[in-house]
Amino acid sequence: MKNLRPTPLGAALDLAARGLPIFPLHFPMLGRGALVCSCGRRDCSNAAKHPFAPLAPHGVKDATTDQRQIEKSWRQHPQLNVGVVTDSLLVLDIDPRHRGYEGLAALEEQHDTIPHTWAVRTGGGGLHIYLRPPNGSTIGNSAGKLGPGLDVRAKGGYVVAPPSRHISGTPYEWIFSPDEAPLAATPMWLSAAMVAERTHRDKPTRPLGVTTRYSDLRRSSTHADTRIVALLLKVARAQNGERNQLTFWAACTVRDMVREGAIDHAAGMDALAQLHQAAAHAGLGPREITSTISSALRRSA
Repeated sequence: MKNLRPTPLGAALDLAARGLPIFPLHFPMLGRGALVCSCGRRDCSNAAKHPFAPLAPHGVKDATTDQRQIEKSWRQHPQLNVGVVTDSLLVLDIDPRHRGYEGLAALEEQHDTIPHTWAVRTGGGGLHIYLRPPNGSTIGNSAGKLGPGLDVRAKGGYVVAPPSRHISGTPYEWIFSPDEAPLAATPMWLSAAMVAERTHRDKPTRPLGVTTRYSDLRRSSTHADTRIVALLLKVARAQNGERNQLTFWAACTVRDMVREGAIDHAAGMDALAQLHQAAAHAGLGPREITSTISSALRRSA
């Protein structure tokens, strides 16, 4: 299959063709000079994320993989956001409003890195990490059980898929689409953490394969620094076959953080220098690292 199409209808059809049930969600629309949820309620608590009742009155129960039904829905309302049912998925939802990036960094430091898999940058600045659930999994939806800002969407749940638009107007975007990464299996340690009765460990362990200088960086309390640390941890523990791609992705993310004003140019250069060290720790050679990072920056230009 070709890359996922950039329109809501195209993406809905492509995802349904992969066996993922789809249903329509409300979308942001202009009302009195500001974006509001298409449901019309100015106090909507789940703006541009809840089921579009005229076409999905029963929410996730109305999800389908039927191409004709999907096309009919989006032909009627081309701006509909795309909801993906997570019954056959496990999606880790990182919410930056509740220190989700800090929670993710702490989780990976305590256990191990989450494998390379489908990933989405949400319209609200968060992250969706898609995984394949364990066989016979009964894991359901949860909020904050794994750590601050770490929610889980699984059986009975759904997530908003690209290229849907957040109520801010910002689109959801693939970091690694299904055409660019495998749907990785949920690590055993993550499955255990989700079903464990206790959610905190008395004695956290040092992250596997990460040197002290990377874990020590987590002492910074700022959102940007924690995001950078999470990148370094992923790259430092990358496996053979994913090191180049993760290094490229990390360089692009640092570039975007500078562009968005999350960090200044000097901090960006420092982050790239640390990224070089993390990639070397993972086993990439100096020339390969320089080439990969330079390629990411050239793509930016």
